[in-house]
Amino acid sequence: MPKWSQEQCVLPLKWMPPESLTRGIFQFESDMWSFGVFLWELASLGKAPFVDVNNSNEIIRLVLSGERLEKPTRCRLRLYKLMMQCWSSPLKLRPSTDVLLEEFDDMIQRDQGPFIGNFQHELH
Repeated sequence: MPKWSQEQCVLPLKWMPPESLTRGIFQFESDMWSFGVFLWELASLGKAPFVDVNNSNEIIRLVLSGERLEKPTRCRLRLYKLMMQCWSSPLKLRPSTDVLLEEFDDMIQRDQGPFIGNFQHELH
């Protein structure tokens, strides 16, 4: 296996959980964190996470200090709470895929989906 120096290795810091940033741990729960960021990107109509932060050390500091992405304007509170669960520390509190599936199914049945309003005019 090749050895990577820090200069050669480009990591998606804005999508990485605290345990990956500090200890290099990558496991299922780490993927749930990244999935939460992906949900945020969808809910914000493709905005980049931490768009105003360009410094790698600042991104790491924000995540480790408990900073989380803000609720997108047209995102239902229920979906944002699910994102926040995905960003839980400790990682044992992050949802499983079964929980996510149940939540999304229930959102669709009860709330007519995870987003508020019609996005058609915003997508053009």
